Amino acid sequence: MLEKRLKTIQTTIVVLTVLNIIILLGYLIISLTVINNETCPSEKPLFSDEKNQIFGQDNIVIHDLENKDIYFYDSSKSSVLNAKIGNNLNLEDYKEISIETSRDNSENYKVIYSAKAKAANLILDVRTKKSGPVTCKTYDWIVNEPFNSNYAKQEFEDCFYLGNASWYGQAENKNQQFWPINDIEFKEYSPYLTGLFGDIWSSILERYWLSSNGIAVIVDQSSPLFVKKNKTSFCLLASSKEPYHNQHLIVKLKYDICQIDKSSAKTDYLNQLQLFVINNYFAKPVGIPDERMFKSPIWSTWATFKKNINETTLKAFAHDILKNNFTNSQLEIDDKWQTNYGDFIFDTKKFPDMKGLITYLNDLNFRTTLWVHPFVNIEAKNFLEVSLAFLEVRAPDGLRPGITSWWDGIAAVALDMTNPNTTKWFHDQLEKIRSDTGIDSFKFDAGELNWLSRLFWLYNASFTPDQYSIEYVKMASNFGSLIEVRTGTQTQNFPIFVRMLDKDSTWGYDNGLKSVVTTALLMSILGYPFILPDMIGGNAYVFEGGEIVFETDLIAYPDYQLYIRWAQLTAFLPAMQFSIPPWHYNNRTQVPVNKICKDLVDLHEQIVYPILIEYANNAVATGEPIIRPLWWLDNSDLMALKISDEFLVGNDILVAPILDENKYKRDIYLPIGYWEAKNGTIYQGPKVLNDFPAPIEEIPYFLRKK
Repeated sequence: MLEKRLKTIQTTIVVLTVLNIIILLGYLIISLTVINNETCPSEKPLFSDEKNQIFGQDNIVIHDLENKDIYFYDSSKSSVLNAKIGNNLNLEDYKEISIETSRDNSENYKVIYSAKAKAANLILDVRTKKSGPVTCKTYDWIVNEPFNSNYAKQEFEDCFYLGNASWYGQAENKNQQFWPINDIEFKEYSPYLTGLFGDIWSSILERYWLSSNGIAVIVDQSSPLFVKKNKTSFCLLASSKEPYHNQHLIVKLKYDICQIDKSSAKTDYLNQLQLFVINNYFAKPVGIPDERMFKSPIWSTWATFKKNINETTLKAFAHDILKNNFTNSQLEIDDKWQTNYGDFIFDTKKFPDMKGLITYLNDLNFRTTLWVHPFVNIEAKNFLEVSLAFLEVRAPDGLRPGITSWWDGIAAVALDMTNPNTTKWFHDQLEKIRSDTGIDSFKFDAGELNWLSRLFWLYNASFTPDQYSIEYVKMASNFGSLIEVRTGTQTQNFPIFVRMLDKDSTWGYDNGLKSVVTTALLMSILGYPFILPDMIGGNAYVFEGGEIVFETDLIAYPDYQLYIRWAQLTAFLPAMQFSIPPWHYNNRTQVPVNKICKDLVDLHEQIVYPILIEYANNAVATGEPIIRPLWWLDNSDLMALKISDEFLVGNDILVAPILDENKYKRDIYLPIGYWEAKNGTIYQGPKVLNDFPAPIEEIPYFLRKK
């Protein structure tokens, strides 16, 4: 009996020993497998189940994960867009890339990037939504793990090829305001925010690109966005680098690619897509600005007097305007009326009785507006009050003023427009000026991000930096329909004029006369119909040693041809603005500049103004622009897609200005329709008119016959 028990125990021990050996061998095999996977990833496919391509309709590849390509096709299976997404990702940093499809929508999917130790786990979420003939795909890159060092340094880069299409949109660009935007080049990444960052962007900007192939790319405002562009592509980069580094943003890149079915609307597919974007991603204006600003010229003191303004100069200026039989919408009192920048106190040496002066000008039927800005210089009395109340943009620690510089101050702070206490304080200061003096309204200058300190902290750290510009315009709009601003991003809904950046007194696309046309077309596509061109003839800056001299009695008068051609062009835009008076040319040339300009104002008021008001109200109702590219009449017209030196006022007037020196004739392209010239001749388009005459006193324009 004992021997039997011993034998049973021995058998049990053997069995247990064998089982332990098997378990140990199992652990060894698993460990070797893990090690092998870490050191020899090539033995296991990177893409789970080898699914490295995603197919659309008709079994066409629309996403190649291995090559990082996405493709869009039209109904005829022709390629309309190719992009590289995840362009900066090194696939060797990931042990597996898998795909999850949606049960609810077969066109929705997720790409999951499972990282090794030195990278972050990522997800690309792709979702599709349809609205009539427009299909939009959302591409949403996110980091799929808690915040850590890998998370913090993660960047996303997606690049889009221009292909054979013409592209529009993007931003006001000081030195390369081309139309279409294909030839614009800036090969290094720049923060995609309002302002001059490396002389690239400017004051008006939207995260929106429109292709003549029927494609729109719209980037979400939450993405900390940088952009670069060459003549073949543009690239988007999401990064926590300056100036996004201290805004506590989640690093993500999210955008929509919207495509319209061109077969459903062959001649106006681009118009339909444009209006879809305006109505779904931006906002139509809720009303129109002051109608008198549409009709009669604004007269500014800036280009003529610079900072040398006083009561005497303003009275003389007003009397000269009336003596030369010009009308006005308002007289704008520009820099420098105050004692110190940031103090809302009139310099009594220049303006001993400001209220009396405003009453005097009102009696002459002049409304008055005053130049203002969001800066407080350190020598201003308000500097201490603003700093102690934390009303300014702060340094990154949130404890010190964020000292910056601007064109009228080497040491100043910018008022923090994301702080409701600041906007109330600023509003109260301006309202007091208005109540004390009778000033009608204000010209709001600046508001762009490049004027903030290099490292800054905003009151509302949850805002992306461009919210600063949005809140500035929002605050300004509270002063009514008579104001003007010069910055715009996501502010299309306000019923106010948006002014182009200060123009130079030159002819070219690099901020000269040619850029007035292309900037107007750009603003229209970005959803800003109430376009205020800069002063006729440009700013007439005087330079010394390459620097602009602001305090001078000298005027660098633009050439009379440039001045006349500028006036002719702006006669067909939503507003006219003079500063250098046309009568100043009376003794400078035998050409009757003053009479020509007076005739242009009459033309604007009698013929153009009624059409402007009609289409301004239409912009409120539909989102359509007032100033339109020629392709608005026929999107299938390949020639019209590239025209940069003509434009439409609504659908009723075609304008072909002279934009070159010593040029008195030009070729004119007429799109589809019947067009009546000034002499009564009617032309049927599409048609090219070669060497159409344009003497110095004439601007070619045509009325569309219905």
